[in-house]
Amino acid sequence: MTAVRLLGLRAHSVNELERKLRRRGFAEAEVAAAVARLTDQRHLDDAEFAHSLMARRSGRRGGAAMAAELGAKGVSRATVEQLLAGRDPEIEIAGAERFARGWLGRVKVGSVQSLLEFAGPRLLRRGYSPAVVREACRRAVN
Repeated sequence: MTAVRLLGLRAHSVNELERKLRRRGFAEAEVAAAVARLTDQRHLDDAEFAHSLMARRSGRRGGAAMAAELGAKGVSRATVEQLLAGRDPEIEIAGAERFARGWLGRVKVGSVQSLLEFAGPRLLRRGYSPAVVREACRRAVN
């Protein structure tokens, strides 16, 4: 019942749900049984969880940040790599460009290079690749 309640609040990865149930004092056998039952009933699916999380955050975070977050939530590296491989690069560039355009009005930026120097490190911290950062800044200025 606790596992269902937790899934009712938001989606979880298998690893997250196991950790939360253990913290609440459930025995290992109970945790394993609950996870197996929820997985069999398709209420718990790491691939679907990762896909949903990436869809919600794809416009605000780059692939590296998404991979790190999903890894921290216990999603397998293979699942994350598969999702990142299928990701549309234009969506990532558009998200980075929106962020870069937000800085155009706040600072005096006359060239792609000056925007790269100012917004570039911020975009890199959001998990965007250097190639995406360069293209987003170029598009934002032009």
